[in-house]
Amino acid sequence: MLRQFFPQKPELKSQRELGLMREAGKLVAQALRICRETARPGAKTLDIDMAVEAFYASHGALPLFKGYPGRVPFPACTCISLNEQVVHGIPGQRVIHEGDLVKIDLDKLLGRADLATMMVMPRRAPAI
Repeated sequence: MLRQFFPQKPELKSQRELGLMREAGKLVAQALRICRETARPGAKTLDIDMAVEAFYASHGALPLFKGYPGRVPFPACTCISLNEQVVHGIPGQRVIHEGDLVKIDLDKLLGRADLATMMVMPRRAPAI
């Protein structure tokens, strides 16, 4: 049954390719931790993107999204969307507020690792 949807055989990876993918995954997981630490009420989505770009640069990593071809090359190394925005938003001056739904997508070129997450910004408890 599945062969009608996937006529080609799966591509088997070499040990080298698997090792590159593993290391890429570790790096992208670290970048996601940076996103979670940076994404706070009051932060701009551009702040998150700049933190990830600096992290990638310090590790010699190339973000897949930045410069991705289109009418206009994609300008950021992350895709960040808030609330009503669908995925693959462009980071910018939009400020994160309490209760916002933040969606972040990360990718790294060498070794190819892709990771996406969503988080809801906490609301402060009212003063008693």
